[in-house]
Amino acid sequence: MKRKILLLRVLVSTLVVLLYVGSAVFFSLPETKDKNSDSVETDLTVDENNNADETKPQEENTAQDENIMQYESEDIRDGVTPPRELYDLPIPSVTRSEETSMVSLKKTDRQPYSYFDNSLFIGDSVGVGLQNYVTEKRKSDDSFMGTARFLCIGNYSVHEAIRSPDDSKSIHRAVNGVKKPPAYFVSENDITKVFICLGLNDVALYTEDEFIDKYLILISDIRDAAPEVQIIIQSITPITLYGERKALYNAKIDSYNEALAEASAANGCFFADIAMVFKDKAGYLASQLSSDDYCHLENEAYGIWVEYLLTHAVGA
Repeated sequence: MKRKILLLRVLVSTLVVLLYVGSAVFFSLPETKDKNSDSVETDLTVDENNNADETKPQEENTAQDENIMQYESEDIRDGVTPPRELYDLPIPSVTRSEETSMVSLKKTDRQPYSYFDNSLFIGDSVGVGLQNYVTEKRKSDDSFMGTARFLCIGNYSVHEAIRSPDDSKSIHRAVNGVKKPPAYFVSENDITKVFICLGLNDVALYTEDEFIDKYLILISDIRDAAPEVQIIIQSITPITLYGERKALYNAKIDSYNEALAEASAANGCFFADIAMVFKDKAGYLASQLSSDDYCHLENEAYGIWVEYLLTHAVGA
């Protein structure tokens, strides 16, 4: 009898040990996923609308994540024909080509305003608006955009930027009564970064190839004056649905920007695609960001512009 009881106890003890080990092995197994499950793998990237992208891994999708339009497209106005119908204009793009996306500056950690120290912004009347915005901001925050300087002139263009200062028609800024080209201001002020945003006044007048050739001359002039300077080319900003013209329209600007991105990469410059954050979901300048229903910007847009540059920083 004692022997049977002893054997029974051994069997029970063995059974308990087996159950314990089995449960431990079961709970340590990797979790398997049902092929028919609707759940999303944790390594899939999620866009700004919290929609999982189930087709591209994160490293392949970052080039396009800036191209998500944030603004609703403008409604067609009653009794007003948009220029695209008057002139049979092509529809603008709401994305960039893979090539342009790949060479554009990628999102980085937000930089302090000192990122703009020793920088020079070269621009046209849209740039003048940025300059005015910064000047106003500095009244309450003298650190705003660091020590950034501005060479922004109404009606400035790539063509005007490379025009000889001796030309009586040139509109270069003057120093002590003498007109000086952009390269002078780069070298004389120990500039380390140059942000250029020009082109709206060129697109209607010059072919794409002519425009790029002129831009390369400007880049060369700046490099001759300051070989170590970093040049950040900013995309040409869009215009509104009703601001388009027969010779100046968004689809054309898009094409020039694609060529500009390619030229920037081929010539050792950086390309900041600021235009895409101003577009609505139809590819036009968002109406709420426009101050004149054409190409000029509201203060909200300039705030977005500055933040874009701070979060798409060179060398960050």
